Amino acid sequence: MVVDALSRIDITPEAQLFILSLPQLDFLDQLRATFQQSPTFQNKVQAVTSTAFPDFKFDNGLLFYKGSIWLNSENPFIQSILHDFHSTPLGGHFRVTKTAHRIKANFTWDTLLSDVKFFVKHCHTCQQIKHVTRRPAGLLQPLPIPSGIWEDLSLDFVTHLP
Repeated sequence: MVVDALSRIDITPEAQLFILSLPQLDFLDQLRATFQQSPTFQNKVQAVTSTAFPDFKFDNGLLFYKGSIWLNSENPFIQSILHDFHSTPLGGHFRVTKTAHRIKANFTWDTLLSDVKFFVKHCHTCQQIKHVTRRPAGLLQPLPIPSGIWEDLSLDFVTHLP
């Protein structure tokens, strides 16, 4: 028998099991309540149910767009969703593309990408820790040698030397 990591597990009463938790969408009842008060949502539901929109589906008080819950842009839960999918330990402070991709798996709204960009740009932790992914600016270009006297004059002020 080949020894592997699973065959070496020592099952004792003191053994601990660690569980990875996933975000639970338990706020759906509150979300439905905000939808009932939103005229934008009501107009969208009316437009979807009165005409044929193949990508939209209205089910159990929620409007789905291609399998994701559709939110109106002024929904108060958007900031909470952005925080949960970016700033929590499971969110991982990923950049714009990955955060938007993870949100799109469950939710969608009209200004999703711009909201994610704004949220990540103003995330205090990301601004302190993340490195700049842009290419270096390049080599310094020296100034041309002056052809005449007093044609170019520069002065450096050096202060507070030990």
